[in-house]
Amino acid sequence: MPCQVPRAGARSRAGARRNSECWTLAVARLRAERPDALILIDYPGFNLALAKAAHRLNIPIYYYISPQVWA
Repeated sequence: MPCQVPRAGARSRAGARRNSECWTLAVARLRAERPDALILIDYPGFNLALAKAAHRLNIPIYYYISPQVWA
C-alpha cells in the first residue's frame, strides 16, 4: 500500500507517525533509485524537506505549485 501523507491540518500522533514513515520511505527510495530528477507538487511541509534531502544527493529538483483561482 502506498504511503499516504496526512492532510496539512492533521496534527495527531498517528498523522505524525504516517508522515515519518512516508519520509523514511521516500528518502530510502531516493538513495536506492537515484532518479534523474525529482518533481514535487504542492504540500510544502513535506516536499521542501524532501527537496533538501534530494539536493544533498545531487538530484535535480523541480517544484510545481499550481496556480490558485481567485474569485
